[in-house]
Amino acid sequence: MSHAIAYPVLETRDLTEALDGARRLLRIADLEQAEIWAYARLTTADEVRRMREAIPAAWYARQFDAAQVAGEETCFVEGPDLPIDTAGLAGLLPLEAAVEEMPLRDIPEGFEETFLSAMGAGPGSLAWWWTTWPAVPALGLPPDAKHGEVQIAVNSADLYRQVPADSHTLFVHVRSSQPERAEWLAAQAGLQIIGPGIWDG
Repeated sequence: MSHAIAYPVLETRDLTEALDGARRLLRIADLEQAEIWAYARLTTADEVRRMREAIPAAWYARQFDAAQVAGEETCFVEGPDLPIDTAGLAGLLPLEAAVEEMPLRDIPEGFEETFLSAMGAGPGSLAWWWTTWPAVPALGLPPDAKHGEVQIAVNSADLYRQVPADSHTLFVHVRSSQPERAEWLAAQAGLQIIGPGIWDG
């Protein structure tokens, strides 16, 4: 069994800079099987309306914390099924908007910018899964598809949107036994590892 490690390679308050860095990393990879996975925590009715209009493919999950009644289940809702009125939306907040398993070849042009623009100030994530990193003969590394991923943690200091921040961090994910691949990838994209790797199961 193998696992992935995510290495931070850029921290910035400029989402355009983070997206540009992500695209430089993605140009190194084979993207034939790549998918987009996007998440955003929405805390106002206006944010929900903006996301619903901008990203029709998104679905929504109501978030419950430990203080709420045990046994209450998360509510999954498609955008068209959400209430329209402010009071109805407010009763569901916060909501997490999500797009999962969307093949990169099928996404509309400008999807990434549209999603990021539709987000509010809450934490989120934009990730490209199933990227295939190339072989690096000089380092004795074969191609690797299983653990290839590029991720922007938006308004968040961690991979899973649990630690809000006023900056965005770009991560490159590699097989845990191959930290040298992360260093090589960052260098090819004009970036560098800026912190310790984070276990990504």
